[in-house]
Amino acid sequence: MYGKITGILFCSARKHVAWTPHFDTYFDCYSQLPLRTLHHPILRLGRERRSAMMNLEPLPHPYTNYNRTGNVTALVGNWVEEQALKDATGLSRFETWVGQEEPSQSVHATRAVPPPMQTHPRVIEHDEAVAPQDWETMYMRSHADPSKATTYPQMIEYRSKSKLGPRAQRELAMLMEEAKSLPQETASSITAMSDGHDLNTTHRTDYTPKDMSQNRVGTRVMRDQCGRPAKRDPTFLAETQLVPRPLGDRLFGTAPLEAGATQTSVLPDPDIPITIYTESVAANRYVLVAALDKGLQ
Repeated sequence: MYGKITGILFCSARKHVAWTPHFDTYFDCYSQLPLRTLHHPILRLGRERRSAMMNLEPLPHPYTNYNRTGNVTALVGNWVEEQALKDATGLSRFETWVGQEEPSQSVHATRAVPPPMQTHPRVIEHDEAVAPQDWETMYMRSHADPSKATTYPQMIEYRSKSKLGPRAQRELAMLMEEAKSLPQETASSITAMSDGHDLNTTHRTDYTPKDMSQNRVGTRVMRDQCGRPAKRDPTFLAETQLVPRPLGDRLFGTAPLEAGATQTSVLPDPDIPITIYTESVAANRYVLVAALDKGLQ
Protein backbone atom coordinates (compact mmCIF):
# COMPACT_ATOMS: atom_id res chain seq x y z
CA MET A 1 0.00 0.00 0.00
CA TYR A 2 1.38 3.40 -0.97
CA GLY A 3 0.07 6.76 0.08
CA LYS A 4 1.07 10.37 0.68
CA ILE A 5 1.14 10.34 4.49
CA THR A 6 4.35 11.37 6.24
CA GLY A 7 5.87 9.04 8.82
CA ILE A 8 4.34 5.70 7.74
CA LEU A 9 6.70 2.81 6.98
CA PHE A 10 5.92 0.62 4.00
CA CYS A 11 7.20 -2.94 4.47
CA SER A 12 7.89 -5.57 1.84
CA ALA A 13 9.46 -9.01 1.80
CA ARG A 14 12.95 -7.71 0.81
CA LYS A 15 13.24 -4.06 1.92
CA HIS A 16 11.89 -1.60 4.45
CA VAL A 17 11.24 1.69 2.72
CA ALA A 18 10.24 5.07 4.26
CA TRP A 19 8.68 7.94 2.33
CA THR A 20 9.83 11.56 2.56
CA PRO A 21 8.02 14.77 1.66
CA HIS A 22 10.03 14.93 -1.59
CA PHE A 23 8.09 13.38 -4.39
CA ASP A 24 9.48 10.20 -5.98
CA THR A 25 12.32 9.99 -3.42
CA TYR A 26 12.38 7.14 -0.90
CA PHE A 27 15.01 5.97 1.63
CA ASP A 28 16.08 2.48 2.52
CA CYS A 29 15.59 1.94 6.25
CA TYR A 30 18.82 -0.15 6.50
CA SER A 31 21.30 1.56 4.15
CA GLN A 32 19.79 5.09 4.40
CA LEU A 33 20.41 5.48 0.65
CA PRO A 34 17.88 7.38 -1.47
CA LEU A 35 16.00 5.32 -3.99
CA ARG A 36 14.24 6.62 -7.09
CA THR A 37 10.78 5.41 -7.87
CA LEU A 38 11.56 4.57 -11.47
CA HIS A 39 14.49 2.31 -10.49
CA HIS A 40 12.90 0.44 -7.58
CA PRO A 41 10.69 -2.44 -8.74
CA ILE A 42 8.40 -2.47 -5.68
CA LEU A 43 7.83 1.28 -5.75
CA ARG A 44 7.34 1.28 -9.49
CA LEU A 45 4.70 -1.44 -9.18
CA GLY A 46 2.88 0.50 -6.46
CA ARG A 47 2.91 3.68 -8.47
CA GLU A 48 1.53 1.97 -11.55
CA ARG A 49 -1.21 0.37 -9.49
CA ARG A 50 -2.07 3.72 -7.90
CA SER A 51 -2.22 5.42 -11.30
CA ALA A 52 -4.50 2.70 -12.65
CA MET A 53 -6.84 3.18 -9.69
CA MET A 54 -6.95 6.97 -10.15
CA ASN A 55 -7.91 6.64 -13.80
CA LEU A 56 -11.01 4.56 -13.06
CA GLU A 57 -14.46 6.07 -13.59
CA PRO A 58 -15.92 7.19 -10.21
CA LEU A 59 -18.88 5.24 -8.91
CA PRO A 60 -22.21 7.08 -8.95
CA HIS A 61 -23.42 8.36 -5.61
CA PRO A 62 -26.76 6.85 -4.59
CA TYR A 63 -28.29 10.22 -3.68
CA THR A 64 -26.96 12.56 -6.36
CA ASN A 65 -27.61 10.08 -9.19
CA TYR A 66 -31.31 9.72 -8.39
CA ASN A 67 -33.83 10.73 -11.10
CA ARG A 68 -31.31 12.67 -13.13
CA THR A 69 -33.22 14.64 -15.77
CA GLY A 70 -31.76 17.22 -18.08
CA ASN A 71 -28.27 17.05 -16.55
CA VAL A 72 -29.71 18.27 -13.22
CA THR A 73 -29.68 16.10 -10.15
CA ALA A 74 -32.23 16.33 -7.42
CA LEU A 75 -32.59 15.05 -3.88
CA VAL A 76 -34.66 11.99 -3.14
CA GLY A 77 -38.34 12.87 -2.95
CA ASN A 78 -38.45 16.38 -4.44
CA TRP A 79 -37.37 15.81 -8.02
CA VAL A 80 -40.87 16.75 -9.24
CA GLU A 81 -40.73 20.16 -7.56
CA GLU A 82 -37.21 20.80 -8.78
CA GLN A 83 -38.13 19.89 -12.35
CA ALA A 84 -41.14 22.23 -12.20
CA LEU A 85 -38.91 24.96 -10.78
CA LYS A 86 -36.43 24.42 -13.59
CA ASP A 87 -39.18 24.68 -16.23
CA ALA A 88 -40.75 27.80 -14.66
CA THR A 89 -37.69 29.86 -13.74
CA GLY A 90 -34.82 28.27 -15.64
CA LEU A 91 -32.88 27.85 -12.40
CA SER A 92 -32.21 24.84 -10.27
CA ARG A 93 -30.78 24.67 -6.81
CA PHE A 94 -28.70 21.57 -7.56
CA GLU A 95 -27.30 22.64 -10.90
CA THR A 96 -23.70 23.17 -9.73
CA TRP A 97 -23.56 20.88 -6.74
CA VAL A 98 -22.15 17.98 -8.76
CA GLY A 99 -19.45 18.61 -11.33
CA GLN A 100 -20.72 17.57 -14.74
CA GLU A 101 -17.80 18.85 -16.86
CA GLU A 102 -15.18 16.27 -15.89
CA PRO A 103 -15.34 13.14 -13.78
CA SER A 104 -14.41 13.52 -10.16
CA GLN A 105 -11.54 11.60 -8.53
CA SER A 106 -13.73 10.47 -5.67
CA VAL A 107 -16.45 7.88 -5.42
CA HIS A 108 -18.58 10.47 -3.61
CA ALA A 109 -20.02 13.49 -5.35
CA THR A 110 -18.31 16.79 -4.67
CA ARG A 111 -20.79 19.24 -3.23
CA ALA A 112 -20.26 22.82 -4.34
CA VAL A 113 -22.23 25.74 -2.93
CA PRO A 114 -24.24 27.38 -5.74
CA PRO A 115 -23.83 31.10 -6.36
CA PRO A 116 -26.23 33.18 -4.25
CA MET A 117 -27.55 35.10 -7.26
CA GLN A 118 -29.33 32.00 -8.54
CA THR A 119 -31.56 31.77 -5.48
CA HIS A 120 -31.97 35.52 -5.03
CA PRO A 121 -33.86 36.30 -8.24
CA ARG A 122 -35.85 33.12 -7.87
CA VAL A 123 -37.05 33.91 -4.36
CA ILE A 124 -36.54 37.63 -3.68
CA GLU A 125 -36.64 39.52 -6.96
CA HIS A 126 -40.22 38.92 -8.03
CA ASP A 127 -43.47 40.83 -7.78
CA GLU A 128 -46.83 39.25 -7.03
CA ALA A 129 -48.77 42.51 -6.63
CA VAL A 130 -51.96 42.94 -8.63
CA ALA A 131 -52.45 46.10 -10.66
CA PRO A 132 -55.15 48.46 -9.32
CA GLN A 133 -57.29 48.05 -12.44
CA ASP A 134 -57.39 44.32 -11.76
CA TRP A 135 -58.52 44.58 -8.16
CA GLU A 136 -61.72 42.78 -7.31
CA THR A 137 -63.47 42.09 -4.04
CA MET A 138 -64.73 38.77 -2.80
CA TYR A 139 -68.28 39.95 -3.49
CA MET A 140 -67.42 40.70 -7.11
CA ARG A 141 -65.73 37.34 -7.53
CA SER A 142 -68.62 35.45 -5.90
CA HIS A 143 -71.41 37.12 -7.92
CA ALA A 144 -69.65 37.57 -11.24
CA ASP A 145 -70.68 35.66 -14.32
CA PRO A 146 -68.11 32.87 -14.66
CA SER A 147 -68.41 32.88 -18.46
CA LYS A 148 -67.43 36.57 -18.60
CA ALA A 149 -64.64 36.54 -16.02
CA THR A 150 -61.53 38.26 -17.31
CA THR A 151 -59.44 38.62 -14.15
CA TYR A 152 -57.23 35.66 -13.37
CA PRO A 153 -58.38 33.50 -16.28
CA GLN A 154 -56.18 30.64 -15.12
CA MET A 155 -57.98 30.56 -11.76
CA ILE A 156 -61.54 31.20 -13.00
CA GLU A 157 -62.01 28.82 -15.86
CA TYR A 158 -65.56 28.29 -17.02
CA ARG A 159 -66.40 24.92 -18.50
CA SER A 160 -69.85 24.39 -19.90
CA LYS A 161 -69.27 20.67 -20.45
CA SER A 162 -70.86 18.54 -17.77
CA LYS A 163 -68.59 16.38 -15.68
CA LEU A 164 -71.35 13.90 -14.83
CA GLY A 165 -71.31 10.40 -16.15
CA PRO A 166 -74.11 8.71 -18.10
CA ARG A 167 -75.75 7.26 -15.00
CA ALA A 168 -75.62 10.54 -13.08
CA GLN A 169 -77.01 12.42 -16.09
CA ARG A 170 -79.97 10.02 -16.33
CA GLU A 171 -80.66 10.39 -12.61
CA LEU A 172 -80.52 14.18 -12.89
CA ALA A 173 -82.93 14.10 -15.85
CA MET A 174 -85.38 11.97 -13.84
CA LEU A 175 -85.23 14.43 -10.95
CA MET A 176 -85.90 17.34 -13.31
CA GLU A 177 -88.93 15.57 -14.78
CA GLU A 178 -90.21 14.86 -11.27
CA ALA A 179 -89.75 18.49 -10.30
CA LYS A 180 -91.76 19.67 -13.32
CA SER A 181 -94.73 17.54 -12.31
CA LEU A 182 -95.09 18.92 -8.78
CA PRO A 183 -98.59 19.73 -7.45
CA GLN A 184 -99.83 23.28 -7.71
CA GLU A 185 -99.65 23.90 -3.95
CA THR A 186 -96.05 22.77 -3.71
CA ALA A 187 -95.03 24.74 -6.78
CA SER A 188 -96.69 27.92 -5.47
CA SER A 189 -95.01 27.56 -2.09
CA ILE A 190 -91.63 27.09 -3.75
CA THR A 191 -92.25 30.13 -5.96
CA ALA A 192 -93.25 32.25 -2.96
CA MET A 193 -90.10 31.24 -1.12
CA SER A 194 -87.95 32.05 -4.11
CA ASP A 195 -89.50 35.53 -4.43
CA GLY A 196 -87.85 36.61 -1.23
CA HIS A 197 -90.99 37.70 0.65
CA ASP A 198 -90.53 35.10 3.37
CA LEU A 199 -86.84 35.74 3.79
CA ASN A 200 -85.63 37.43 6.93
CA THR A 201 -82.38 38.29 8.64
CA THR A 202 -81.15 37.52 12.12
CA HIS A 203 -80.86 41.22 12.97
CA ARG A 204 -84.44 41.85 11.97
CA THR A 205 -85.80 38.92 13.96
CA ASP A 206 -83.89 40.02 17.06
CA TYR A 207 -85.53 43.45 17.07
CA THR A 208 -89.02 42.44 15.92
CA PRO A 209 -91.64 42.56 18.73
CA LYS A 210 -93.17 39.20 19.51
CA ASP A 211 -96.84 38.46 19.10
CA MET A 212 -98.31 38.38 22.62
CA SER A 213 -101.94 37.92 21.62
CA GLN A 214 -101.90 34.21 22.41
CA ASN A 215 -100.13 34.66 25.72
CA ARG A 216 -101.90 35.23 29.01
CA VAL A 217 -100.93 38.65 30.29
CA GLY A 218 -101.42 39.35 33.98
CA THR A 219 -99.82 39.40 37.40
CA ARG A 220 -97.86 36.38 38.46
CA VAL A 221 -99.60 34.70 41.38
CA MET A 222 -97.35 33.06 43.91
CA ARG A 223 -98.56 29.85 45.46
CA ASP A 224 -97.63 27.97 48.55
CA GLN A 225 -96.65 24.34 48.97
CA CYS A 226 -100.27 23.20 48.75
CA GLY A 227 -100.98 25.03 45.49
CA ARG A 228 -103.06 27.76 47.09
CA PRO A 229 -102.47 31.47 46.49
CA ALA A 230 -99.66 32.54 48.73
CA LYS A 231 -100.59 34.88 51.53
CA ARG A 232 -98.99 35.85 54.76
CA ASP A 233 -99.42 32.73 56.84
CA PRO A 234 -99.13 33.36 60.59
CA THR A 235 -97.99 29.77 61.14
CA PHE A 236 -95.10 30.23 58.75
CA LEU A 237 -94.18 33.56 60.32
CA ALA A 238 -94.24 31.98 63.77
CA GLU A 239 -92.21 28.95 62.75
CA THR A 240 -89.53 31.06 61.10
CA GLN A 241 -89.58 33.44 64.10
CA LEU A 242 -90.28 36.42 61.89
CA VAL A 243 -93.34 37.48 63.87
CA PRO A 244 -94.43 36.21 67.32
CA ARG A 245 -97.46 33.90 67.10
CA PRO A 246 -99.88 36.06 69.18
CA LEU A 247 -98.95 39.16 67.19
CA GLY A 248 -99.43 37.34 63.89
CA ASP A 249 -102.86 36.04 64.88
CA ARG A 250 -103.89 39.50 66.06
CA LEU A 251 -102.73 41.29 62.91
CA PHE A 252 -104.19 38.95 60.29
CA GLY A 253 -107.42 38.06 62.04
CA THR A 254 -109.56 35.81 59.84
CA ALA A 255 -107.51 36.35 56.61
CA PRO A 256 -105.45 33.18 57.08
CA LEU A 257 -108.58 31.13 57.69
CA GLU A 258 -110.14 32.43 54.49
CA ALA A 259 -106.97 31.57 52.59
CA GLY A 260 -107.10 27.98 53.92
CA ALA A 261 -104.65 28.16 56.78
CA THR A 262 -105.05 25.83 59.76
CA GLN A 263 -107.20 27.21 62.54
CA THR A 264 -104.75 27.50 65.38
CA SER A 265 -104.64 30.02 68.22
CA VAL A 266 -107.26 32.24 66.67
CA LEU A 267 -109.45 33.27 69.59
CA PRO A 268 -111.91 36.17 69.88
CA ASP A 269 -110.09 37.62 72.82
CA PRO A 270 -106.37 38.03 72.19
CA ASP A 271 -105.78 38.51 75.89
CA ILE A 272 -106.64 34.88 76.71
CA PRO A 273 -103.41 32.88 77.13
CA ILE A 274 -102.84 30.04 74.69
CA THR A 275 -102.89 26.66 76.40
CA ILE A 276 -103.56 23.06 75.38
CA TYR A 277 -107.21 23.52 76.18
CA THR A 278 -107.58 26.61 74.09
CA GLU A 279 -105.89 24.79 71.16
CA SER A 280 -108.42 21.96 71.56
CA VAL A 281 -111.27 24.40 71.44
CA ALA A 282 -109.82 26.13 68.36
CA ALA A 283 -109.36 22.78 66.61
CA ASN A 284 -112.88 21.67 67.61
CA ARG A 285 -111.60 18.73 69.58
CA TYR A 286 -112.70 19.78 73.04
CA VAL A 287 -116.38 18.89 72.41
CA LEU A 288 -115.53 15.30 71.55
CA VAL A 289 -113.38 14.97 74.65
CA ALA A 290 -116.15 16.44 76.84
CA ALA A 291 -118.70 14.01 75.38
CA LEU A 292 -116.44 11.09 76.06
CA ASP A 293 -115.92 12.26 79.60
CA LYS A 294 -119.67 12.57 80.14
CA GLY A 295 -120.27 9.08 78.74
CA LEU A 296 -117.67 7.58 81.00
CA GLN A 297 -119.32 9.12 84.05
